[in-house]
Amino acid sequence: MTYPRLNPPPLPTSIEGSLLSNITNAEPWQEAHQINLITSLVSSVFHIPRDVFFDDQRGTAPQAFARQIAMYLLHISCSKSFSEVGRAFGRDRTTVSYACQLIEDKREDDDLDRSLELIECCLCCFFKYSAQDLANNGRGK
Repeated sequence: MTYPRLNPPPLPTSIEGSLLSNITNAEPWQEAHQINLITSLVSSVFHIPRDVFFDDQRGTAPQAFARQIAMYLLHISCSKSFSEVGRAFGRDRTTVSYACQLIEDKREDDDLDRSLELIECCLCCFFKYSAQDLANNGRGK
């Protein structure tokens, strides 16, 4: 499988630690935004329609792979449990566990790893902005 050739800037190490605390304790309305953002980014990067992430059917191999990436990112970037991710995507927690292990193993591929780093950087920047906006204005208003 070929992956998008992207050359994102290196992810600043300061982002990872400081932002995880902002996004791991999300309220329910924020969780929906996290899922929407992740699926929208993965959909754009991997050219997969966003609605297939929530289909009951597996879909094509590229669609299933994109869904696995989205599940992985929700688990890693938002510290959601396998059960929480499974509920969000209409899948079992064991399916999410398998997806996360698969994507982690496939990060050995430099192109995929760079693509995921870019998405992770976008998520961190978005969640940082959202957390600051929430702190300053209340619920992003």
